[in-house]
Amino acid sequence: MAAIRFSRSVLGAAALAALAGCGGGGGSSADTSIFYDPTSLLANPRNCIPGNDVIGAWKIVANSATLAPGSAGLTFFSFNQPSINTYGLVVFRGRAKSPTGAAASGASGASGASGASGAGGSSATQPQRGIYTAAMCPTSTKLYIVADTANVAVPAPNNTSATFNEFPSIPRIDMSSGLVATRGQTTPVWTYTDPLTGTDTRAGTSGVYVTLPGGLATGINLLGAVADFPYMQVPNASTTGVKFDQFPGSPSVTGNRYLVTKANYTDGSGKTGIYFRDLDTANSPVQVIADSSTQIPGAAAGTLFGSTAPPSAANSKVVFTGLDNEASPTAGGIYVAPIASLPTLTPVVQIGTTPVPDRNGQPLPAIAPSATPPVFTLVGEGLSFDGRYVAFWGAWNTGALDAQGNGSGMHGVTLTCPTDGSAQLQAACQSGATDNGNGQWQTTRYVPDNQGLFVVDTSSGKIWMVADAGTGSSAQFQDFEFWTFSGAPTSTGSSSGSGSGSGGSSSGSGGSGSGSGGSSTGSGGSSSSGPADAEPPRWRASAFAAVDGNHGVVFKGSLNPAYIASAPASGIYGVSFDGHSVGALFKVVALGDSMATLDPAAPAGSSVTAVSLEREALRGGWLALSAASANAANESWAGIYVTDLPNGFKTDGATPLPNLVLGR
Repeated sequence: MAAIRFSRSVLGAAALAALAGCGGGGGSSADTSIFYDPTSLLANPRNCIPGNDVIGAWKIVANSATLAPGSAGLTFFSFNQPSINTYGLVVFRGRAKSPTGAAASGASGASGASGASGAGGSSATQPQRGIYTAAMCPTSTKLYIVADTANVAVPAPNNTSATFNEFPSIPRIDMSSGLVATRGQTTPVWTYTDPLTGTDTRAGTSGVYVTLPGGLATGINLLGAVADFPYMQVPNASTTGVKFDQFPGSPSVTGNRYLVTKANYTDGSGKTGIYFRDLDTANSPVQVIADSSTQIPGAAAGTLFGSTAPPSAANSKVVFTGLDNEASPTAGGIYVAPIASLPTLTPVVQIGTTPVPDRNGQPLPAIAPSATPPVFTLVGEGLSFDGRYVAFWGAWNTGALDAQGNGSGMHGVTLTCPTDGSAQLQAACQSGATDNGNGQWQTTRYVPDNQGLFVVDTSSGKIWMVADAGTGSSAQFQDFEFWTFSGAPTSTGSSSGSGSGSGGSSSGSGGSGSGSGGSSTGSGGSSSSGPADAEPPRWRASAFAAVDGNHGVVFKGSLNPAYIASAPASGIYGVSFDGHSVGALFKVVALGDSMATLDPAAPAGSSVTAVSLEREALRGGWLALSAASANAANESWAGIYVTDLPNGFKTDGATPLPNLVLGR
């Protein structure tokens, strides 16, 4: 770096306190150009016209040769799925270490998409972890720090010089602005004297953080029980001063002002809800959209939400999945609402009521012995929302499920415990698994025989099937669910609500293990949520899809070998969608493809070993994904890649499956 580089080893207490007082890194160091500032037209160029470096090509956001900003020569080795807005501003979570392999662990993955096996050492040195942005429209790409474990102190409130130690889920970005939100886990941020006991107490080890014009700011922290911060307490609780236990999953932002998140809390028992804050007003209180005291629309009187999932927000509206019982739901579904306190919830999909449609939007035929068309019996947590259309995962013709997720209409898949990441998490996984004799700890979980990805118009209520997965020969895919073992082995907080884990899959180089997961057998990834995650460790299944109503839907899936012979274990696929009809299936990139297509800098002969995307991967024609690769020499590589498709999806004539063609 041309100017002074800050790292944790040289930041003294006074410097950290100064950073905390002004709201983090933005504008506080000697080299402000490395910190993301949403008011900067260099970091957040809103009116740029993209060129041929990103139209007709995959543009490299960062890869295994990229230096982490503010580091002493550390290169990235692990990336989670990126999020992108409508003008090409990308935000992602990455980890960096010395190119000589001096980090403590390889890339941890989720959903069976861990880093490709490769050379990598281990020592007591921890990787540098951070949240970064990059604008894809300008010809040159520069990374900016939103928050990291080396350069940025936790923003106020912070009277302890607290620092970040982990970012346990993917960051997200407002669809139409540069507002970014991320979870962060920290050392305790606040010391105070407990008024009841008179003892000194330290609090606030987890929070949701946002990028405001004045710098990184705290959206919500676990400080609701502290008298100084009544605006952070749980609303709608039985008494005042109830704090949140955790904010599972990824927060969402919209309208350049609203922060929306799932949160768990304890109020007599473990409870959950969907909450928001208006960031335009200083110290505005947290408000509730729906919680464990909310009646489920359309369900029997007294049927309340027992489970909620991390929401998605756009155009000042929010969508979320809410169920009566996460393990075996009988009521609930997907809901849309304005961002307001206890608004009217409009059902988008209702379990046990909404018919399952085909690709033309017509109800599927009855499945014998039933004489009526099937209805949704399960819906997924990860919803992609563009302000009108929602992409979601759903299943049908399933019955009551036991504690392992088994029941009628389900079949087993074999999962292998992670061998990277937290030793406690590995031990927790192995405690419920069986050694197969080869040093692999395996267990069986269950997936629906009939499942699919869908898109719904929240204005009209019409639903279309995007793609189906099943055990029959007619299904295009065999599975859309990918598995990860995540949570907190030493959790003491509320375990209520849906378990979204710590934020999806990871693509990495120099990590340990690789696998497809989710279809028949595969290696499950691990998460790095740490003991503050407040949700107990367990296997979690997620589906990954992103929608842009002006372009279509892209998603991750495992093709059915009966549909396409020699199908890759998994890949990214898509369909066009114009608001009226769903187009033909095409491939974006799949395991086994040449990595050179995405990244010419990858080692020669590299093949793709992992691909990942998230719910904000497709916006305004911009498509963002992460991928990892390896070659015969066991040289591994990973990166974040973006392309702009201004005129929609175009495909070639390849058979049996067309490929996405980049360009205008």
